[in-house]
Amino acid sequence: MAYLLGLNGQRQGRDLPLDRDLLHFGRSEANDFILEDPSVSGRHCSIIRHDDHYVVRDLDSSNGTRVNDHEVSESKIEAGDIIEMGSLLFRFMASDVAASEKARQVSAAGDPFSDKKEAPESPADKEPAPSEPIDQEEARELPQPSKLDKAPPRPEADSAPVPSSAALPSGRLPVDLSRRSMHYTAIAVGGLIVLTISIAVYLNLVMS
Repeated sequence: MAYLLGLNGQRQGRDLPLDRDLLHFGRSEANDFILEDPSVSGRHCSIIRHDDHYVVRDLDSSNGTRVNDHEVSESKIEAGDIIEMGSLLFRFMASDVAASEKARQVSAAGDPFSDKKEAPESPADKEPAPSEPIDQEEARELPQPSKLDKAPPRPEADSAPVPSSAALPSGRLPVDLSRRSMHYTAIAVGGLIVLTISIAVYLNLVMS
């Protein structure tokens, strides 16, 4: 709540609470605050409370009303202003005005914290959150890998190994060996025939 703080005279160090929309100051007993000082008029001035500020208004006083050493007929007052009523000095203390003015500025300008920079992330904030366990029903609904997705085995080479002589059954030789054997046998038989004929011719010559 706003109030006036007395700086001299009988009201020095005392608070005059401004708890109504209109308050009168002067020497007359009809005022809300009676100021027993010869420099103050019977109805010296009034202070009016508006929505978000206060106004001091002089009531045609003899010695005038001043705000921060400037004589005024009506003036808006702010926290810390010095108000002079005759020779009496008061400081205007407006805690509620400051609060309402701040609220009005916040409402007009938006969030006052919007311009603040974001705090850098700590290493703990960068750690990934632990994964939540999957429910068994959800696990059954997940697609399972199909056996058909596996890559087929690579086919073996089409060329069959050539069988060796050891792997063949007994009594059978490869084609090339059989042909060579028959060739050599024919040569040997031919040689024997020639030799036999030669011996026979020789014996006939000798016996004749």
